[in-house]
Amino acid sequence: MKKTTKRGRVLVVLLAVVTVLCLIPFLGDASVEAASCSHTWVTVTTKQPTCGSAGTYVTKCSKCGAGSPNGNGPIPATGKHNWSLT
Repeated sequence: MKKTTKRGRVLVVLLAVVTVLCLIPFLGDASVEAASCSHTWVTVTTKQPTCGSAGTYVTKCSKCGAGSPNGNGPIPATGKHNWSLT
């Protein structure tokens, strides 16, 4: 088995540190971004309601994408039928 030299170990550690430092800008910290954002809340329908089935919506910030803790829920079924032929 080959013995690892001190120089080789230092080179591996240095390479790992440089790799991590290069990746940090691409990782982003959503929690810091969300905490410093002056949120602009928008409601997005994720499933349209139909005559017999409820839909759903989520509320999130249009700037940072953070979800509102109280802004998710159902949209009641419409109860209205469309009998036209297409």
